[in-house]
Amino acid sequence: MPVLDHLFICTDSPPPEAQQMREIGFCVKFQREHPGQGTRNELLLFERNYLEWLCLADREEAEQNMVRLDRRIDWRETGASPFGIALRGPRAQLGELAWTKYAVPGFVLDLWIWSDSLDDPRLPLLIVFEQSAELAAAGGPHQQGYPPALFEHASGAGGIADCEIEGPGYGAAAAMNWPAGLRVRDGVSPRMRLSLEGSSVRGRVGALLELV
Repeated sequence: MPVLDHLFICTDSPPPEAQQMREIGFCVKFQREHPGQGTRNELLLFERNYLEWLCLADREEAEQNMVRLDRRIDWRETGASPFGIALRGPRAQLGELAWTKYAVPGFVLDLWIWSDSLDDPRLPLLIVFEQSAELAAAGGPHQQGYPPALFEHASGAGGIADCEIEGPGYGAAAAMNWPAGLRVRDGVSPRMRLSLEGSSVRGRVGALLELV
C-alpha cells in the first residue's frame, strides 16, 4: 500500500497559517515557487512526510495549468476542495482507479493524479508518486537534501501520525481504500484534523486545520 508523502492546504497569499504555526513552535521556513503551475508554497517538514500550504503566485498560469489549483485556492467562492493528498508507492494498490499523468519539470518520479479529482474539484486532489513499496517506505523529505534544521520543531513534532479530511461532495473519496492513518469523510464543511507525533500542541490553525 502507498504511504503518505504529504498533505496540502490551499490558502491565501501569504499563508497566514504558516505564520501561526511558527508562533506555536513549528519550523516553517522553506518556500518554493512552481513555474507553470502558478503557485508557491511553504512547508512544514518532517523526516517521512510533510504539510504544505499552497497559494497563488501567478493566477494566469494557474488558470492555464491542467490541475487548476486556482479553483482550490478560491475554495470559498468555487466550492472546490482546498485539500490535497500526495502518496508515494504503487498506485495499483489503491484499486481500480483512472489516472492522469502530470509532468513536473525536473522531477524524476512519475507523478499521477486521480482523474476523478481533476474532473470534480469538489474532491480532494489525490496525487501518487509512482515507486516500489520498498522505496516508498524508506523515503521522505529526509532523503531530499533539506537542511537538517528544517526538521527541528520546538513543539517536539516528528511527523504526521494521523489525518482525517472531510468536506461536502467527498463521497467518492470517502469510499476509497486509504492507507492506515488517513481517512476521508463526507461532511458539511472542509476541515483537516491532524495528529502529530511527539507534539502536545492542540487547537485550530486558520479556517481549515485542527491539531488534535
